[in-house]
Amino acid sequence: MGRVNGTGTYIDDVDAGWRENTLAAAELPWLISFLSSVVSLATSRCIMGATAGMVVMIEELAVNNLSIDDLEITCQDELSRARSSTQRDEKKMRASVQSIADHAQHVASASEEFSATSLQIPLSSVATSPPLRRPS
Repeated sequence: MGRVNGTGTYIDDVDAGWRENTLAAAELPWLISFLSSVVSLATSRCIMGATAGMVVMIEELAVNNLSIDDLEITCQDELSRARSSTQRDEKKMRASVQSIADHAQHVASASEEFSATSLQIPLSSVATSPPLRRPS
């Protein structure tokens, strides 16, 4: 059974082509599966990191800790935007509490000054008022 060249397509050629295509087709699902796994892993790490950061920040805010350092935001998904908003709100709360503390200090100083002044009023009125007459 010899081969005669130039007479058309041979079974050996068809078989070799079929094997090449079959091997390439078998490799493609593995490649797609690997790439999908890499993308899924990266996405889940991004989501889990954002969630863990949010939990830490909310727990610190729950115990009235407003001195939380800003967390690095590495992703641009919904959770990261929520964490960014929480950080912005925490800064606003910190500024409000600081403002209230400053105003309370001013009120305390003014109250002390008012008390000192009100104590001096009776003393100065006694010193400047005419002597009382006794009925005869």
